[in-house]
Amino acid sequence: MERAPAHQFGQALPFGIVLTNNRTTFQPSVFLILAVIQQMGRFCRVIAFLLSVKRLIEVIYLSKQDLRIMRTLKEIDRALLECLGQSPIEKITVDQICQRAMINRSTFYTYYRDKFDLLYRYLDRLLYDFRKRVDVAFINATPKEVGDLIYQQNFEQVLQYMQENREVFQLLWSLPLKRSIFEEMTQVVYDRILERMSVIQDDVYAHSVDLYARLFASDMMTMVRWWFTCSDRVSSEKLQEIMSSNMKNGLFQTFFNYIRQA
Repeated sequence: MERAPAHQFGQALPFGIVLTNNRTTFQPSVFLILAVIQQMGRFCRVIAFLLSVKRLIEVIYLSKQDLRIMRTLKEIDRALLECLGQSPIEKITVDQICQRAMINRSTFYTYYRDKFDLLYRYLDRLLYDFRKRVDVAFINATPKEVGDLIYQQNFEQVLQYMQENREVFQLLWSLPLKRSIFEEMTQVVYDRILERMSVIQDDVYAHSVDLYARLFASDMMTMVRWWFTCSDRVSSEKLQEIMSSNMKNGLFQTFFNYIRQA
């Protein structure tokens, strides 16, 4: 006695499978398509989640790497300054810098070609930072306005930055380098003043603008250098007062007033 087939030909099985003569065909139903789409959506969400986790891990890792690199570079800078405080750059060795920075030579050469590359790139970074800090907005102030709070804050911020880096600046200014850092900083102030005074386009005044920009830049940097030598007796507030008086009354009148008060 023959056993009845489990499924008759032409009968639809689950998931859209249909039995026909000698073969099985696949005719997906709407419900199957929707189920597949739903599963694909879940799969895509899982993939997106895993990718976001992967990116987060990479960001955390890179952030830690960046912090380690920054700490290493700061230690190299510190070691360089310590060495420069004891010997001229020509007599300093890479080994001495590495010992002070507590790194090996391969780490040093990952970032710098040699000690001169380190020195000049450090100086470039220092001057770039100085340029960002120098605000000479007060150059456009009238004698009556120069004492206003906004301009006094300009003075104060510049002097605070200079005071915080006093030892570094004094060291670099005193070194017999091929580059004069003091002159380059004075040039930065000069350039910033010219940027502020660029509204004066008349060629008749061009030479005068250049002259007074140089005088003011030199006056400002010379006063800061002098202040570094006697900051224990002259406060930053007093220096701001002198600078404001120079702009209001001129050098000679400020000098005589200062002598009378002394």
